[in-house]
Amino acid sequence: MAKPVKKKSATAQPQISESILKLIKKNHPVIANSNGKGGVGKTTFTSHEAWYCSEVLGLKTLVIDFDIDMHITKVFFGEEFDLGEYASSSDLFSDTEISKPLLQHPDNEKLFFIPSDFELEKIGNREDEDDVSVFPYFHVQSLRETFDIILVDCPPGKGQYRNAGMLASNLTVLITEMSGISFSAVSSAIKITDQMVSLLNEHNPEMQFQYPSYLIVPNKYKGSRKEHRDALADLKASQLKISTELRDFGPIETSINVRRPVWTFKDGNARLAAKNFKEVIINILSASVEVTK
Repeated sequence: MAKPVKKKSATAQPQISESILKLIKKNHPVIANSNGKGGVGKTTFTSHEAWYCSEVLGLKTLVIDFDIDMHITKVFFGEEFDLGEYASSSDLFSDTEISKPLLQHPDNEKLFFIPSDFELEKIGNREDEDDVSVFPYFHVQSLRETFDIILVDCPPGKGQYRNAGMLASNLTVLITEMSGISFSAVSSAIKITDQMVSLLNEHNPEMQFQYPSYLIVPNKYKGSRKEHRDALADLKASQLKISTELRDFGPIETSINVRRPVWTFKDGNARLAAKNFKEVIINILSASVEVTK
């Protein structure tokens, strides 16, 4: 007699494949989360990626904060964060080798940070703008030998910090809300980065910087709204690679406010949000190893 097939729970959590996990450990991908527009969810994404990679998957994970406002640094270390003698992201905007130790999270032996600091603001006032964005690329390439995966939280707006994060990545994840303004910021970020790589290769033919691959993540998606459905259809009709959309779940915002991943909450809506978020993160991780083979 055949054994009955068990139906999967509607909230069963998606699992990453062993083959993808092995490729991450082999290829050491660098993922930058970006968009020229603020408030689209970049820090929320980076935080959950860091939690998932380090706590769920057990990957040795490095998070780099290029945001002057130190959003992701504050998520993990609080408002009164004291950098001490540890390396900061401003140290990456130099051709000098990093000599300071990297900051390890006190409650997670797999999670490390290069936090933002106030010195970072001075970088934007330097005159050698074209060169400044290049230095982090070389530091990140060296750091890849030490970590399974590197995550970069880019700031909103234009400038050296965002350019540096995107240039250093194998995969740039562009988080977008379902609006024309957010879509425009995504297109602008891609265009500026590709132009920068083209110019760098033109002036440095012996180096040949790689163009990052791009993955668009529609965020705060509400399927009940026609304008969101139409906007998502327009995105999918473009030539860009689109991830599974992240729906507008209230517990996601709550989770970042209390500095905990959404899958640690136990109510039904949080379980749905966790399933959706993990699915999107797995999409991102799968895309990251495709471009680092």
